[in-house]
Amino acid sequence: MLDSCASTLRYYKSDEAFRKKEEAAGSISLAGASGFLKEITKGGIHRFTVQSPERELKLRAPEAD
Repeated sequence: MLDSCASTLRYYKSDEAFRKKEEAAGSISLAGASGFLKEITKGGIHRFTVQSPERELKLRAPEAD
């Protein structure tokens, strides 16, 4: 979940966890970060990587938005 004008990305274990307003599984500061999207057509899963100065996260989402 990334709020507009935000500098921190929060990520959740599942879409259901986000919808139930459970606590985020973690977060990453986007200051100086870059990312790229890789669409996997099998099952419509979208994988993306966020690289920040501190770490790299490989994440996935049901939609590209």
